Amino acid sequence: MAFLRMRLPKLTSAQWLFLCGLLAVAGLVSFTIGGSIMQGAKPTLQGFAVVNFAAYLWFLLMPVEILAPYYVSQGYAPAVIFSLAVGTAIVALTIDYAMGLLVPRHWLERFVVQKHRDRYHDYLVRYGSWIILFFAATPLSSPILTLVAGIARFPFRRLLLYTLLGLSFKYAVLVLFGSVL
Repeated sequence: MAFLRMRLPKLTSAQWLFLCGLLAVAGLVSFTIGGSIMQGAKPTLQGFAVVNFAAYLWFLLMPVEILAPYYVSQGYAPAVIFSLAVGTAIVALTIDYAMGLLVPRHWLERFVVQKHRDRYHDYLVRYGSWIILFFAATPLSSPILTLVAGIARFPFRRLLLYTLLGLSFKYAVLVLFGSVL
């Protein structure tokens, strides 16, 4: 990790409080929703949409991909679950990208040396679309990647296209799996 400078920005107590609160809320949502599912409560489409949106907006501590086949196996229409899953994920990832755009460029310069920034930029230009497709098609953390894409000013239309392709593939397979359960 020699490429990282260990000069962290100084945060005010209000900023630390906000970050801790955000982590607490993400953890609470993860455990509350996951707990209600594990207890066998009747799933609702609204609950599915909220959980999927929250998971793609933040990195929640549960694999939300499991929910798609579960909801289909509970009798919900596969097309509805597919549409909700992909739609809420796209909206949340768009917000993640916008948050990345709000990160000041000097923060990136503060944490990553120029030589490594240039190398990562070249790598992103050459392989970025494939990486985005891979992350979206697998249970890897696409919210974090999308945030980084916003910070790196990756072209939004390309990000949206490859994310949509990856999510569509992933949820088509999961919904199909759920319908045979």
